[in-house]
Amino acid sequence: MSELTAERKHVKTSPAHMQAVKEEDEEEIADTHNWRGIGISLLVILGICSIIAMAILLLTPKNTGDGFKGERIRLSDIVQEKFKPRLFNGSWISDDQLEYRDEDGHLVIYSLKTKTAKILLENTTFSDYDVQKYSISADHNYVLLLHDVIKLYRYSFKAKYKIYDIINRKMYSLHPSEDTDGYLQYAGWGPKENQLVYVWGNNLFYVNEVNGTHHSVSTTGVDTVIFNGIPDWLYEEEILKSNNAIWWSPDGNFLCYATINDTKVGTFYYNWYGSAPFNESHVYPELFQLRYPKPGGDNPSAFLWVVDVHNPLNLLQRDVKPPREVQDQLVHVWFVITSIQLRFHHCPRHSPFKLLSFVFLSCPTALHFL
Repeated sequence: MSELTAERKHVKTSPAHMQAVKEEDEEEIADTHNWRGIGISLLVILGICSIIAMAILLLTPKNTGDGFKGERIRLSDIVQEKFKPRLFNGSWISDDQLEYRDEDGHLVIYSLKTKTAKILLENTTFSDYDVQKYSISADHNYVLLLHDVIKLYRYSFKAKYKIYDIINRKMYSLHPSEDTDGYLQYAGWGPKENQLVYVWGNNLFYVNEVNGTHHSVSTTGVDTVIFNGIPDWLYEEEILKSNNAIWWSPDGNFLCYATINDTKVGTFYYNWYGSAPFNESHVYPELFQLRYPKPGGDNPSAFLWVVDVHNPLNLLQRDVKPPREVQDQLVHVWFVITSIQLRFHHCPRHSPFKLLSFVFLSCPTALHFL
């Protein structure tokens, strides 16, 4: 019995046994440390993933799908340059007055003398009629408003016009008596009080004052062929670079306008696919025509007229004949008009020189200088 006990004590306390126990303890401690490191690593990885996911959620743009309430950007918006930087929209209307749209959309006149701003037109009027352009009369009593604008070419457009009476706070429609709800090809104020002109059916009309009689200045207008007060495609695109061919004397007593005749100009036909600006029905492509001069072909004929508007009931006008040197040539019109003198350029088609002409409104003839 004593021998067995001694043997057991010997086994328990032998060096080999102690070494084995020590190694087992070290392995258990190492395993414990490994699991703890793995757990810490997993926590770090989960934290990093959480930060990345949160950053993605915060920085990702909002969904623009079915829940988007605004209007999507279209290709036509880009092509027609609908989006432009917001610049100051003010312009001078006198030596000490400036008109502009304020941040709330009101039409305001600012006086440099009194350093005060006066609201001419509330922003609700602009939104109610979807006004796209406007202009103020010379006497600052009326505002010409353009709405329902239909783009034609680079500068030209058709639109409906309304006149707002600032003093009486009334709204009037501007249109000829023949067409009470039609589009005008151009309308604009004159430099005196509230006189204005407009073009309808390729003919020019003069109104001495708002609510006054509409006087016909021209009657020869023909759609796509003869233009009075507005340019054809060639003059609009290459020469005048404007939607009108009308020039006022500073005192508002004389009006000069151009008549452009495309009778001899060849016609170019083209198909228009999609929503046409001239017709709301666009199920099938439409065939349009354009008087388009080509090299060696006939160019439009241009004629200038000067109108004395002193007496609206008897509008006196006379034509300004081009000099002999450029009778059959392209006329490049460039005007600087004063109260008594009209100046313009003729540019012969196959010549490097320009002919400068002076017309004194009190004299029936013109002076020409190379």
